Amino acid sequence: MGNLNLQTLPRPVRGNQYEIELHPDWEVWGPNGGYLSSILLRAVGLHANKDVPVSYCGHYLRVPAFGLAQITVDCVKDGKQAAAFQVQLRQSDNLMTQALVWVCNQGSGLSHQLLPKPTHWLPLEQAGPRPPAGKMRFWQNLEIRGVKNSDGHYSHWYRFAADMDWEDPFADAARSLILIDSMQWPARYYKDVTPPLYVAPSLDLYVQFHRFSPRSHWLFSDALSMSAAHGLVGGGAMVWNDEGQLLASGGSQSLLRAVASPY
Repeated sequence: MGNLNLQTLPRPVRGNQYEIELHPDWEVWGPNGGYLSSILLRAVGLHANKDVPVSYCGHYLRVPAFGLAQITVDCVKDGKQAAAFQVQLRQSDNLMTQALVWVCNQGSGLSHQLLPKPTHWLPLEQAGPRPPAGKMRFWQNLEIRGVKNSDGHYSHWYRFAADMDWEDPFADAARSLILIDSMQWPARYYKDVTPPLYVAPSLDLYVQFHRFSPRSHWLFSDALSMSAAHGLVGGGAMVWNDEGQLLASGGSQSLLRAVASPY
Protein backbone atom coordinates (compact mmCIF):
# COMPACT_ATOMS: atom_id res chain seq x y z
CA MET A 1 0.00 0.00 0.00
CA GLY A 2 1.27 3.43 -0.94
CA ASN A 3 1.95 6.27 1.45
CA LEU A 4 0.42 9.24 -0.37
CA ASN A 5 2.12 11.79 1.84
CA LEU A 6 5.62 10.42 1.23
CA GLN A 7 5.25 9.20 -2.35
CA THR A 8 3.99 12.55 -3.70
CA LEU A 9 6.60 14.78 -2.02
CA PRO A 10 9.46 15.76 -4.37
CA ARG A 11 13.03 16.31 -3.20
CA PRO A 12 14.62 19.72 -3.80
CA VAL A 13 17.67 19.55 -6.08
CA ARG A 14 18.64 23.16 -6.80
CA GLY A 15 16.76 26.39 -7.40
CA ASN A 16 13.49 25.52 -9.14
CA GLN A 17 14.50 21.88 -9.76
CA TYR A 18 13.04 18.88 -7.92
CA GLU A 19 13.04 15.11 -8.38
CA ILE A 20 11.00 12.12 -7.25
CA GLU A 21 10.82 8.35 -7.66
CA LEU A 22 7.51 7.45 -9.30
CA HIS A 23 6.28 4.53 -7.22
CA PRO A 24 4.54 1.42 -8.68
CA ASP A 25 2.03 1.44 -5.80
CA TRP A 26 0.09 3.95 -7.96
CA GLU A 27 -0.14 1.77 -11.07
CA VAL A 28 -3.22 1.82 -13.28
CA TRP A 29 -2.27 1.57 -16.98
CA GLY A 30 0.92 3.38 -15.92
CA PRO A 31 1.31 5.87 -13.07
CA ASN A 32 -2.14 7.11 -12.04
CA GLY A 33 -2.82 10.58 -13.43
CA GLY A 34 -4.05 12.00 -10.14
CA TYR A 35 -0.88 10.71 -8.51
CA LEU A 36 1.25 12.56 -11.09
CA SER A 37 -0.83 15.71 -10.62
CA SER A 38 -0.39 15.48 -6.86
CA ILE A 39 3.38 15.45 -7.31
CA LEU A 40 3.26 18.57 -9.48
CA LEU A 41 0.96 20.33 -7.03
CA ARG A 42 3.22 19.56 -4.09
CA ALA A 43 6.29 20.73 -5.99
CA VAL A 44 4.55 24.08 -6.38
CA GLY A 45 3.74 24.03 -2.67
CA LEU A 46 7.43 23.60 -1.88
CA HIS A 47 8.43 26.40 -4.24
CA ALA A 48 5.69 28.99 -3.70
CA ASN A 49 5.54 31.56 -0.93
CA LYS A 50 1.74 31.37 -0.67
CA ASP A 51 -0.48 29.50 1.78
CA VAL A 52 -2.87 27.32 -0.21
CA PRO A 53 -3.56 25.96 -3.70
CA VAL A 54 -6.43 27.60 -5.62
CA SER A 55 -6.70 25.61 -8.85
CA TYR A 56 -4.89 23.03 -10.94
CA CYS A 57 -5.04 22.67 -14.72
CA GLY A 58 -2.87 19.84 -16.04
CA HIS A 59 -2.22 17.92 -19.27
CA TYR A 60 -0.98 14.34 -19.49
CA LEU A 61 1.28 14.30 -22.54
CA ARG A 62 3.08 10.98 -22.23
CA VAL A 63 2.99 8.01 -19.86
CA PRO A 64 6.11 8.05 -17.66
CA ALA A 65 7.82 4.92 -16.41
CA PHE A 66 8.09 4.10 -12.74
CA GLY A 67 11.40 5.45 -11.55
CA LEU A 68 13.21 8.75 -11.27
CA ALA A 69 11.55 11.86 -12.71
CA GLN A 70 12.60 15.51 -12.77
CA ILE A 71 10.32 18.46 -11.99
CA THR A 72 10.74 22.13 -12.85
CA VAL A 73 8.66 24.90 -11.28
CA ASP A 74 8.50 28.39 -12.81
CA CYS A 75 6.58 31.40 -11.50
CA VAL A 76 4.65 33.07 -14.33
CA LYS A 77 2.75 35.62 -12.22
CA ASP A 78 3.62 36.75 -8.70
CA GLY A 79 1.24 39.07 -6.85
CA LYS A 80 0.76 40.11 -3.26
CA GLN A 81 -2.25 37.86 -2.73
CA ALA A 82 -2.00 35.23 -5.49
CA ALA A 83 0.61 33.70 -7.78
CA ALA A 84 0.60 31.39 -10.80
CA PHE A 85 3.16 28.68 -11.55
CA GLN A 86 3.98 26.46 -14.48
CA VAL A 87 5.25 23.04 -13.44
CA GLN A 88 6.60 20.25 -15.64
CA LEU A 89 7.55 16.62 -15.05
CA ARG A 90 10.17 15.06 -17.34
CA GLN A 91 11.95 11.75 -17.81
CA SER A 92 15.02 11.42 -20.07
CA ASP A 93 14.42 14.99 -21.26
CA ASN A 94 10.91 14.06 -22.46
CA LEU A 95 8.05 16.22 -21.20
CA MET A 96 5.50 13.87 -19.59
CA THR A 97 3.05 16.05 -17.65
CA GLN A 98 2.64 19.79 -17.23
CA ALA A 99 0.27 22.06 -15.35
CA LEU A 100 -0.63 25.60 -14.42
CA VAL A 101 -1.31 26.09 -10.72
CA TRP A 102 -2.75 29.12 -8.94
CA VAL A 103 -1.91 29.59 -5.25
CA CYS A 104 -2.85 32.33 -2.80
CA ASN A 105 -2.61 33.56 0.77
CA GLN A 106 -5.64 32.84 2.89
CA GLY A 107 -7.83 35.87 3.41
CA SER A 108 -11.24 36.84 4.74
CA GLY A 109 -14.43 37.73 2.91
CA LEU A 110 -17.49 35.90 1.64
CA SER A 111 -18.21 32.47 3.05
CA HIS A 112 -21.04 30.32 1.76
CA GLN A 113 -21.88 26.97 0.21
CA LEU A 114 -24.95 27.12 -1.99
CA LEU A 115 -24.50 23.68 -3.50
CA PRO A 116 -26.28 21.03 -1.42
CA LYS A 117 -24.84 17.64 -0.68
CA PRO A 118 -25.62 14.95 -3.28
CA THR A 119 -28.97 13.28 -2.70
CA HIS A 120 -27.23 9.91 -2.27
CA TRP A 121 -24.73 11.30 0.27
CA LEU A 122 -24.76 9.06 3.34
CA PRO A 123 -23.00 9.53 6.66
CA LEU A 124 -19.94 7.33 6.93
CA GLU A 125 -21.49 5.14 9.61
CA GLN A 126 -24.36 4.27 7.23
CA ALA A 127 -22.14 3.31 4.30
CA GLY A 128 -21.85 -0.32 3.29
CA PRO A 129 -18.89 -2.64 2.68
CA ARG A 130 -16.26 -2.01 0.02
CA PRO A 131 -17.72 -2.17 -3.51
CA PRO A 132 -15.97 -4.12 -6.28
CA ALA A 133 -12.72 -2.46 -7.35
CA GLY A 134 -10.20 -2.99 -10.10
CA LYS A 135 -7.21 -5.33 -9.90
CA MET A 136 -4.64 -2.60 -10.43
CA ARG A 137 -2.28 -1.75 -7.56
CA PHE A 138 -3.78 1.73 -7.32
CA TRP A 139 -6.89 0.38 -5.57
CA GLN A 140 -4.83 -1.09 -2.73
CA ASN A 141 -4.12 2.46 -1.54
CA LEU A 142 -7.74 3.12 -0.65
CA GLU A 143 -10.10 1.93 2.04
CA ILE A 144 -13.59 2.26 0.56
CA ARG A 145 -17.08 2.31 2.06
CA GLY A 146 -19.93 1.71 -0.38
CA VAL A 147 -22.86 4.02 -1.08
CA LYS A 148 -25.92 3.26 -3.21
CA ASN A 149 -25.21 4.75 -6.63
CA SER A 150 -27.77 5.98 -9.11
CA ASP A 151 -28.08 7.76 -12.47
CA GLY A 152 -24.50 7.03 -13.46
CA HIS A 153 -22.91 8.37 -10.28
CA TYR A 154 -19.97 6.55 -8.70
CA SER A 155 -19.91 7.81 -5.15
CA HIS A 156 -18.20 6.35 -2.10
CA TRP A 157 -16.27 7.18 1.04
CA TYR A 158 -12.49 6.87 0.72
CA ARG A 159 -9.60 6.83 3.14
CA PHE A 160 -6.01 6.67 1.93
CA ALA A 161 -3.68 4.03 3.33
CA ALA A 162 -1.24 5.28 5.99
CA ASP A 163 -3.62 8.16 6.55
CA MET A 164 -2.60 11.05 8.80
CA ASP A 165 -3.45 14.63 9.63
CA TRP A 166 -2.90 16.48 6.36
CA GLU A 167 -1.81 19.79 7.86
CA ASP A 168 -0.01 20.87 4.68
CA PRO A 169 -2.83 22.22 2.44
CA PHE A 170 -0.99 21.03 -0.68
CA ALA A 171 -0.83 17.48 0.71
CA ASP A 172 -4.47 17.71 1.80
CA ALA A 173 -5.46 18.84 -1.70
CA ALA A 174 -3.54 15.93 -3.24
CA ARG A 175 -6.22 13.56 -1.98
CA SER A 176 -8.92 15.45 -3.89
CA LEU A 177 -6.80 15.53 -7.05
CA ILE A 178 -6.50 11.75 -7.03
CA LEU A 179 -10.19 11.13 -6.38
CA ILE A 180 -11.39 13.62 -9.02
CA ASP A 181 -8.97 12.25 -11.61
CA SER A 182 -9.61 8.58 -10.88
CA MET A 183 -13.31 8.03 -10.19
CA GLN A 184 -14.90 9.35 -13.40
CA TRP A 185 -13.96 6.31 -15.49
CA PRO A 186 -15.37 3.82 -12.94
CA ALA A 187 -18.59 5.84 -13.10
CA ARG A 188 -18.82 4.81 -16.76
CA TYR A 189 -17.13 1.43 -16.54
CA TYR A 190 -19.35 0.07 -13.77
CA LYS A 191 -22.52 1.46 -15.32
CA ASP A 192 -22.96 -1.52 -17.64
CA VAL A 193 -23.58 -5.12 -16.66
CA THR A 194 -21.05 -6.24 -19.29
CA PRO A 195 -17.88 -4.14 -19.00
CA PRO A 196 -16.87 -2.32 -22.19
CA LEU A 197 -13.57 -3.43 -23.69
CA TYR A 198 -11.83 -0.08 -23.32
CA VAL A 199 -9.34 1.77 -21.25
CA ALA A 200 -9.58 5.54 -20.95
CA PRO A 201 -6.31 7.39 -20.23
CA SER A 202 -6.89 10.94 -19.06
CA LEU A 203 -5.88 13.78 -21.36
CA ASP A 204 -6.28 16.55 -18.81
CA LEU A 205 -7.47 17.44 -15.33
CA TYR A 206 -8.92 20.66 -13.92
CA VAL A 207 -9.67 21.08 -10.22
CA GLN A 208 -10.80 23.98 -8.02
CA PHE A 209 -9.93 23.79 -4.32
CA HIS A 210 -12.66 25.32 -2.14
CA ARG A 211 -11.80 24.31 1.41
CA PHE A 212 -9.24 22.29 3.32
CA SER A 213 -10.11 19.65 5.87
CA PRO A 214 -6.86 18.16 7.21
CA ARG A 215 -8.51 16.34 10.13
CA SER A 216 -11.04 14.55 7.91
CA HIS A 217 -9.55 11.13 7.30
CA TRP A 218 -12.54 9.99 5.22
CA LEU A 219 -13.56 11.88 2.07
CA PHE A 220 -16.75 11.44 0.04
CA SER A 221 -16.24 11.52 -3.74
CA ASP A 222 -19.27 11.97 -6.01
CA ALA A 223 -18.22 11.21 -9.60
CA LEU A 224 -20.28 11.27 -12.78
CA SER A 225 -19.34 10.29 -16.33
CA MET A 226 -21.42 12.97 -18.06
CA SER A 227 -20.81 12.24 -21.74
CA ALA A 228 -19.14 9.76 -24.09
CA ALA A 229 -18.87 10.45 -27.82
CA HIS A 230 -16.34 10.54 -30.66
CA GLY A 231 -13.91 8.34 -28.73
CA LEU A 232 -13.88 10.68 -25.73
CA VAL A 233 -15.30 10.33 -22.21
CA GLY A 234 -15.94 13.48 -20.20
CA GLY A 235 -16.76 13.58 -16.53
CA GLY A 236 -16.78 15.54 -13.34
CA ALA A 237 -16.45 14.91 -9.64
CA MET A 238 -16.77 16.64 -6.29
CA VAL A 239 -15.11 15.83 -2.97
CA TRP A 240 -16.80 16.44 0.39
CA ASN A 241 -15.70 15.95 3.99
CA ASP A 242 -17.65 14.10 6.67
CA GLU A 243 -19.46 17.31 7.68
CA GLY A 244 -20.87 17.80 4.19
CA GLN A 245 -18.50 20.63 3.26
CA LEU A 246 -17.45 20.86 -0.37
CA LEU A 247 -13.66 20.60 -0.57
CA ALA A 248 -12.93 20.43 -4.31
CA SER A 249 -14.60 20.07 -7.69
CA GLY A 250 -13.37 19.44 -11.20
CA GLY A 251 -13.34 17.26 -14.26
CA SER A 252 -11.39 15.81 -17.14
CA GLN A 253 -11.56 14.36 -20.64
CA SER A 254 -10.30 10.85 -21.37
CA LEU A 255 -9.44 9.14 -24.64
CA LEU A 256 -10.98 5.73 -25.30
CA ARG A 257 -8.71 2.92 -26.42
CA ALA A 258 -9.91 -0.59 -27.24
CA VAL A 259 -8.30 -3.51 -25.43
CA ALA A 260 -8.37 -7.23 -26.19
CA SER A 261 -10.06 -8.31 -22.94
CA PRO A 262 -11.81 -6.73 -19.97
CA TYR A 263 -9.84 -5.80 -16.87
